[in-house]
Amino acid sequence: MTLNQNELQYTIINTERRILWANGVYTGKQYPRSITNKTVTIINTILTFTFLTSMLIKMILTKDDLGVVFEIIHMFITEVVWALKACYFVLTTKQFNALEESLKDPVFNEFTRDQKNLVSQQINKTKRIGNIFRNMSLTTCACYILCPILDGDVWAIPLWIPFTDGDPTIYYQLYESICFLSLASAHPSFDMLVIGFLNIMAAQLDILNDNLMNSTDRNEDEDFEVQEAKIKSRLRKCVIHHLAIVRFLSKLERLFSFGIVMQIILSTIAICVVGLQFLRVSLYSGTFLGIMFYFWTMVIEIGLYCWAGQNIITKSTHITTACYTSNWYNCSTSTKKMFFIIMERSKHEIIFRGANFFDISLTTFVMILRKSYSYFAVLVQVYK
Repeated sequence: MTLNQNELQYTIINTERRILWANGVYTGKQYPRSITNKTVTIINTILTFTFLTSMLIKMILTKDDLGVVFEIIHMFITEVVWALKACYFVLTTKQFNALEESLKDPVFNEFTRDQKNLVSQQINKTKRIGNIFRNMSLTTCACYILCPILDGDVWAIPLWIPFTDGDPTIYYQLYESICFLSLASAHPSFDMLVIGFLNIMAAQLDILNDNLMNSTDRNEDEDFEVQEAKIKSRLRKCVIHHLAIVRFLSKLERLFSFGIVMQIILSTIAICVVGLQFLRVSLYSGTFLGIMFYFWTMVIEIGLYCWAGQNIITKSTHITTACYTSNWYNCSTSTKKMFFIIMERSKHEIIFRGANFFDISLTTFVMILRKSYSYFAVLVQVYK
């Protein structure tokens, strides 16, 4: 089926919409609230609350045994992050729906055939990354589910279960597996919402830069004044396009910065705790396999955010170059002034921030890895 050009960018997160709707988190024009959706929301809320409570009570009861606490805390952190992000997202669903509908605005959909290819490439790349990330998350989930089978009759994550002696049974292991599946399916989809929108805005910046480079194209059969008027009209459209990109990213930042900050801060703790787990478990155990996939999933999750944020910074810095690459020197003085104003404005990089605490960039990613290692070294000393 051939998509309307205005619908093309809207499809970048279609898979994420379906998964989050199926998990009772997302509702929108194509996925309205229904009885089934409400029922799933209630079930997932109960699962999340009971899973968190079981892990928390178990950590309190075994607080003197750091080994057990470290076994639980990384999954507890992951579940807390997901619960916070899901609750906040549900509360801001209307704002998110308005934001995704704005992708259909003409300002984001006036592009040539070649520029449409840029958008399509970005969409396809984002979908491939999303599939890889989801599959890695589900593989991690599968490893945790298989841990009891591979290692014997043990918990994948130790839980407190009332009215029992604490030994795992098939029913409690099934409950734990359902909790893992719920988390592994929904959590990556939430992350890909943000990353997908960031990648679309990166494609929009590519289009903006291309329009600026070609803004001085002339038709020699026309008078100079007519040519100048057309160039100025193109530049005005570029300014409107630039402001629309900035506004979109600003709204996206307000909606998701809280979740991203919580994700990065708590994931840093989870990564160093998992690092400690590597020193405790057998290399040939199912538990080792599970925490290995968990570790790399968490690193990739943070890395994807920082990569997408860095993309925005890098492409926004190209605006000045795009202006300078055009034939601005053949234009009138008033047109040159327009170029100068655009170039001065573009000196302020477009930076996606996490609640104004830090920039979402590759520099931040390197900082996170360094901090994680530092905390890991401290934890090793505490554990010893």
